[in-house]
Amino acid sequence: MLNPNESISEKIVNKGFWIYVFVILTGPISYGVRMILSDNLSLSDFGLFYGLISFISLLSVYNDFGMTESLNYFVPKLIVKEDYGRSKVLFFLAFVCQVFTSIIITVWLFFAAPWLAENYFHNAHALVPIQIMSLFFVGLNLMQISTAFLTIAQDTKYGKWVEFLRMFLSLVWVWILTLFWLWSLTNFTWAWIFALFLGAWVAWIVSFWKYYRVYFLGRPAIYDAATVKSFFKYSLATLISANISVVLSQVDMQLIIYFLGSDQVSPGYYSNYLSLIGIPFLVFSPIIGFLFPVISELSGRNNDDGIRMIWSSFAKYLGISAIWISFFFLFFGAEFSMMFFWEKFQESGEILKYSALFIFFNFLIQLNFQVLAGIGRVRERAKILLITLVINVILNLFLILVVKMWARGSALAVGLSWLPLWYMSHRAISAYTAQLDWKRLFRNLLLALATMSVIYFPVHAVHFSDNIQIESLIIIGIAIFGSLIIFALMNRDLLIEAKWLFSSVRGKKAWHTTD
Repeated sequence: MLNPNESISEKIVNKGFWIYVFVILTGPISYGVRMILSDNLSLSDFGLFYGLISFISLLSVYNDFGMTESLNYFVPKLIVKEDYGRSKVLFFLAFVCQVFTSIIITVWLFFAAPWLAENYFHNAHALVPIQIMSLFFVGLNLMQISTAFLTIAQDTKYGKWVEFLRMFLSLVWVWILTLFWLWSLTNFTWAWIFALFLGAWVAWIVSFWKYYRVYFLGRPAIYDAATVKSFFKYSLATLISANISVVLSQVDMQLIIYFLGSDQVSPGYYSNYLSLIGIPFLVFSPIIGFLFPVISELSGRNNDDGIRMIWSSFAKYLGISAIWISFFFLFFGAEFSMMFFWEKFQESGEILKYSALFIFFNFLIQLNFQVLAGIGRVRERAKILLITLVINVILNLFLILVVKMWARGSALAVGLSWLPLWYMSHRAISAYTAQLDWKRLFRNLLLALATMSVIYFPVHAVHFSDNIQIESLIIIGIAIFGSLIIFALMNRDLLIEAKWLFSSVRGKKAWHTTD
């Protein structure tokens, strides 16, 4: 539950502990599912499967008209003031809206499936999977509204546990289908949906028992016109901006499907490229995402110094980490892809290299957008994202169709579009930022470049195994081990600072949310 006496560092470290416990558990499971599907499905069926998930995910971003994120902004402020009646009304509005739109879009998906299969996915086999995936849309939205309670209460333990359960069930069912030689696109789609619905059901039970029962059960709903009006205004602005990483990545995937889907392999390559570039975000995005309710709470208390301290600390750590990750992907992208998805997906690693050097800006973008959302400037965020989407689409069309770089061009377009997005978002929160330590960042850039170069040439001069996946695993293992050693030696002060932060939290002497 929300604790107004809990310091910022306590929130980030104590609640972040559960985030990373389940990241460690869920990450390998999600990639285990993808590895099984990569091995057992053809390139065209694999691309179609994840293309459908991307298509549904993009629709679900707009399904609730931005109300889920609006709940995250308004409800923590109301609960801190023990204003449960107005909070209950907002939850009811969001729930009714999401159920209503889910039904409409699901019916449309089912009956529009023949047209979508022929004219959008360019694959006659897509008809039945699209109709099945209409249920995935319902389940995704049930999961979204049920876990809203857990997000608002900053309950990372149960929130991430529900996500872990869903992915674990997906792995179990996919493994059973493979074990009994029942793999097919249709069967895998049904397995995915079954796991999602069961996860949503469990999330509803947990949310009701731990939070709805405590905050809302038996309490009268209080309709306040001013609060509802502000709620809808925030929601409509959020509808445009939605989730920055989801919108940009899924829009690019849909362009690949529409323009290159007829070759039957580009969507598959691009899908695994997205999964590879998403690996560092498995580690960093959960804690960045958790900053939103924390910043929202600080904004409600007018604690601007606390917000500045969060931005300054996270910008430093994220920037340095992104530099090392970028050069690792640039040098070892092909081996990284083959280690996970076998030799037939080497092209996914080559695609990865075209957006690798821009990861630095993406990390800071995510941080900037948490601040923008937390301080309530969603209209400005919506404007920034709208401009970036236009730039992104133009770059995609130019690099895919004119320059004919195909899927690699789309990856480059993604990276290039992060530049104006970072610049605009950074200017928008200039009152909450500090000067970046460019000297330290440049030093790490040179170190990362030198380290990857020194490792790259020797390991590629040696033949480790006739099995390409084992060969790639050894190369990646050497690269990671060597990089971590150099990183730790050259950034000892950062590690000491992180150790001090943890110690201060345990001693309750850290940054505090109250004035």
